[in-house]
Amino acid sequence: MRYQPVDGRLSVFAALGPGFRYTRSSYRELMDRTNRYSLYESIRLTRSVGLYGTLGFEWFFSRRLSLGAGVGASGEYVWGRSGFTERYVDFVSPFYNSIYQRNFRVEEARFRSSGSSLMLTAYF
Repeated sequence: MRYQPVDGRLSVFAALGPGFRYTRSSYRELMDRTNRYSLYESIRLTRSVGLYGTLGFEWFFSRRLSLGAGVGASGEYVWGRSGFTERYVDFVSPFYNSIYQRNFRVEEARFRSSGSSLMLTAYF
């Protein structure tokens, strides 16, 4: 991160750096009916490495308080897996049971800009 003073109360900054992210999410839904049920389960596990950057400014309206804003962008490579399972069981008709399962490999490149952020900062 680098700060550059513009005048006594205003400075601009730029930040650039690497990042690593690990994400795991899961979802499960059970729908129970008389003598029947269906179950849906999903899971997603991803990792990513990337480069993240931000540009912004900071204005000191007092000696220890400032207002600022920034906007950023990132590029990252994502890999992992995702999948889901659907089960349907009918206890009245035991021949009508089914399981449907899919698994996917996740591999993608993402480029995105982040929304602008507003900051109120207190220095001690």
